[in-house]
Formats: sequence, structure tokens, C-alpha cells
Amino acid sequence: MSKSVQDSLESIRGSVNSINWKSVWANPLLLAWISAAVLSVAVPSIQWSVQRSSFYQSYGYAVEYENQQREYEEQQNDDGNNDDVYGSVYESCSSWNWWCIKKQAYYADYYGDGNKDDGDDGGAGSMTFPSWFIFLGGQTENMRRWEEENTGVRQEEGSNSYSGTQAFVCVWTILLFLVIVAYGAKILYGRGCRRPLVVLSLFFAQFCFINLLMLPSGTISSEDRQMEDSVYGWYGQVGVLMAYINIWFLAFSILFPVAFFIVDYVESRKSDADAGDTAAADGEYQNFSEENETSIKATSNNKDLGTLA
Repeated sequence: MSKSVQDSLESIRGSVNSINWKSVWANPLLLAWISAAVLSVAVPSIQWSVQRSSFYQSYGYAVEYENQQREYEEQQNDDGNNDDVYGSVYESCSSWNWWCIKKQAYYADYYGDGNKDDGDDGGAGSMTFPSWFIFLGGQTENMRRWEEENTGVRQEEGSNSYSGTQAFVCVWTILLFLVIVAYGAKILYGRGCRRPLVVLSLFFAQFCFINLLMLPSGTISSEDRQMEDSVYGWYGQVGVLMAYINIWFLAFSILFPVAFFIVDYVESRKSDADAGDTAAADGEYQNFSEENETSIKATSNNKDLGTLA
């Protein structure tokens, strides 16, 4: 193990050992913050996993068997339309492999309209969609048909072909949430000013709200044709998990600023009441001192008069 890694581990161990756990257990806001954060990640993930498993046990295994049988029959009944050149240029690309995706988009446009067979290039190879659309995970009709012909898997617009990009967005959202949780735990542990945390939480709530608006518009598919081939059904989509997570994150990011406002209001009222009691006690003590001083002066004057008499 390198020295830098050892130093990092020692630093982390020192930070953990420096935590005053009695102070943590005596801080209800910090405990509620951490507990709610854990539930906001765990509950939607478990819910999604259970629903996927439930559908697979009920129907998915049969759908999986049918898909395997259909794929086998299509391979057996292949009429040879996809010759060696046609099949050799196809490659399954990862969602982050931009050059592979761009090359497959070129082949899809070239072979997709049958230009290979009739010898008419007809502008073959020219991309009718801008590169940024392909780069961000978009698929043209030719690309979907190209993938379906070479893999035997049906592709629909907005289908699970976007799952790689969806998984990245889902993981990135969770990481952002964990960063906010860590920052909030640091502030609440030190009992510092919560205003920056409120602003950050509300900004993240807006981010989750925008995600929720976009998910049903194309990320989550409801195509019957696609659902028929999915072994996990509608709940098997990563977009459904993203919806669950964003709902919980949205509630977390709104409810805690409201809770902070209520706590600050109660503490402010209590502080004002304590200040009033202190001022009243000081006033009573001052009045008592003045009365005592007046009494002492009066007694002294009476003694002086008695002496003169």
C-alpha cells in the first residue's frame, strides 16, 4: 500500500476518532438528517428491486424463455441477407464509447435504406442528425433498425437502449445528494449557520423537480411492444428508479428547510423569553438595591439626628 493511501486512511481514521459521539446523540436535528438521508436512498431502491423481482417471478421468466426461443429461431431462419461485410461491421457500443457509437450511426445510415444492395449511394453515410444528438444518447430510426437486425432485440423510441445514460444520471443524482448530506451533517454537527444549507437544499429540490417533469416525457416508456419483451416489465426501467429516488430527494430537500425554519422560530421565541426574564430579574435586583440604599441612608440620617439631640 502506497504512503499516500496510508496517509489518507490515517486522516480518515483521525477524523472519525475526533467526533464527539455524545454530542451527535444529543443532536436531534443531526440524527434526523442522517436517518432521513439513509431512508431516501434505501427505500426507493428496495421498492424498485422488489417490484422488478415480483414481476420476474410472476411473468418475467416466461418472457425470458420466449425471447430466447425467438432469438434462436431467428438465427436458424437467417436467410443470409446480412452477409459477412454487413455483419462484421456491427458492434455493440457502450454508452460512453462515443467513437464506436458514431461509427455505428454511420453504418446504420449507409446500410439502413438498402443502399448496399442497389448500389445507389443516394447520399449514404451523410448524417441527418447533429452529432450532439448522437453523443447525448439519441438514436435515429436507422440506428434502432440496425441494432434490431443485428441483435434480434426489438428497439423502440425511448426504450431501454438509453439505460446506460439513465444509470449514469441516476448515480450522479445520488452522488450529489450524498455530498449535500455530508455538508449538512458537518454544519449540524458544529451547530453552525444553517442558511447556506437551506439554500443548497432548495436548489437541489428544483433539480429533482425538473427531473420528475422530464422522466414521463420520454425516459420512462409505456410502449406495449417493449413491455412484452421485458423480463422485468414496466418497473424494470431505470427511469422508474430515477422517479422513485427523485420523489424522495424532493421531499427531503423541501421538508428539512421547513423544519429548520420552525426550529429557528422556536429557538428565537425561547431566546426572547429568556432575555425578557433576565431583564426582569435585573430590574428587580436594581430596584431592591435602590430601596436598600435608600433605607441605609434614612437609618444613617436618623442616627445623625439622634447624636445632635
